[in-house]
Amino acid sequence: MIPTEPEELDALAGEYVLGTLDAEAAAEVAAALEANAALRRAVISWEERLHPLADLAPPADPPLDLWDRIAANLPSAGAARQGPALRRALALWRANAIAATAIAASLLAYVLLRPAPSGPPAWVALLHAPTAPAPVWLATAGNGALRLDPIAAYPAPPGRDLELWVIPAGSKVPRPLGLIPAGGRFVGAQPPALGSGAVLAISIEPKGGSPTGLPTGPVVLIGDVRGT
Repeated sequence: MIPTEPEELDALAGEYVLGTLDAEAAAEVAAALEANAALRRAVISWEERLHPLADLAPPADPPLDLWDRIAANLPSAGAARQGPALRRALALWRANAIAATAIAASLLAYVLLRPAPSGPPAWVALLHAPTAPAPVWLATAGNGALRLDPIAAYPAPPGRDLELWVIPAGSKVPRPLGLIPAGGRFVGAQPPALGSGAVLAISIEPKGGSPTGLPTGPVVLIGDVRGT
């Protein structure tokens, strides 16, 4: 049943746009859109808020051997191989689906629960592993402040710290912005170097941060800064 309470309706619309509803609930929302103006407005609002974030994720082509690997794990005519292969394939697909849903749910919770800013952010970046497009942190900057909010858990290794850096547009020299607290949320002053074409990066450093003013450990997360 489509809720009539505004907050519940808005949350449902957000889940619909993110694709985290089950098939039955998503079909119910889709069927109600034409006649329910409030629901339609909420869905359009969520699309306008969330779809631009998809443009921040770097494009990723599937591995060339992906279909061969899928085919190799599909059940064959051999009964002995059929059961284990099918279970492995289902387990892999289930794990990927759960991970994608968890990321989407985390982003929805972030958008729903984050206090309203004093104004729209001027710059946005999604930080992800260099070899994976799934976002781990969302960085927003505007009104003189830089904010980093976790989308997925990424704790520092034992005895180490995560340090945030900005690489200005046209430069190859990272500038330190500070250590990321254990909870993952970072709030600091917006650096002058942060602008379109800049890159945010996170490296693993010794406790207390890099002793040299430059990354000394591996850079584990990166994200291009884009204007909103």
